[in-house]
Amino acid sequence: MKHQTSNIKHQTSNIKHQTSNIKHQTSN
Repeated sequence: MKHQTSNIKHQTSNIKHQTSNIKHQTSN
């Protein structure tokens, strides 16, 4: 259970990273 939770947190931060990546591309 703990492992799953940290996995979800990791995915979430991954999505945030992708989002900011898209924003960066857009401003370019």
